[in-house]
Amino acid sequence: MTTADLPMPSTRDGYGHARMPRGSAAAETPRIDRVEYGRFRNVYLYITEACQLRCEHCYMGERLDRALKMPLSQIVDRLTAWRRMGGTKLTILGGEPTLHPSFTDAVRFAGRLGYEHVITTTNAQPPALRKFQRMSPEDFAYVQVSLDGGSAASHDAVRGAGTFDAALATTAELTERGFDTRIICTVSQANRADALQLLDLADELGVSLVKYHVFDLFTGALTRSACGGCKSAACLGGCPAERVVTGASSCEAYPDIVPVCRLWKSSAKAEG
Repeated sequence: MTTADLPMPSTRDGYGHARMPRGSAAAETPRIDRVEYGRFRNVYLYITEACQLRCEHCYMGERLDRALKMPLSQIVDRLTAWRRMGGTKLTILGGEPTLHPSFTDAVRFAGRLGYEHVITTTNAQPPALRKFQRMSPEDFAYVQVSLDGGSAASHDAVRGAGTFDAALATTAELTERGFDTRIICTVSQANRADALQLLDLADELGVSLVKYHVFDLFTGALTRSACGGCKSAACLGGCPAERVVTGASSCEAYPDIVPVCRLWKSSAKAEG
């Protein structure tokens, strides 16, 4: 079954609205009002846990080994529900989303539903390229390629031998075919020396944007405080990256601020 076999959902309720119960939870027949969501726009749909790579920084962790895939009927239900609630910008993620057997159908069904921006992030390996070769630039607002280093040495140390060249080949083909193609790089100790080389590569390939995420570059400092002392135990020393980037922690500059970093919280839970 593909989405072409599915009937389009009724739009009589009006996209950009949702139905939700109002009044007492104990009421036998709670009132149902139509509520407009003026600020809700972004939808992130994880359609699969499957991925052929095992990057150490991946947030999926052991779920990659389960390799679960959302059934197409469930994808359709989720896309329809969130579109009815006003979603207009959809990001399809994984795992590696292109490994889902219904990846192409999901993307095109989202377009039929009226999502104005459909985005995906990919490791850009050969299976992904084969999927994109059956698609067109009009299917996406943009495609985001994960490149974790400005050279094969640094990237492959994170993602596996040969993955850098394969990702570059996919990126080049996408840009040549007119896809708005972007690069996302997770900066770490493994690639900090040449991560900025991606800017030159982007110019050569015709990539429109390079985005950097800092993950574990500063995690060696997680065993000590970034500011030397803290007014709140919840802070756990603040964010070491903040001091490196700005020269000071925000709590030093603003006495009323107590910053809490997600990495610190995760570290505290792991140690606890």
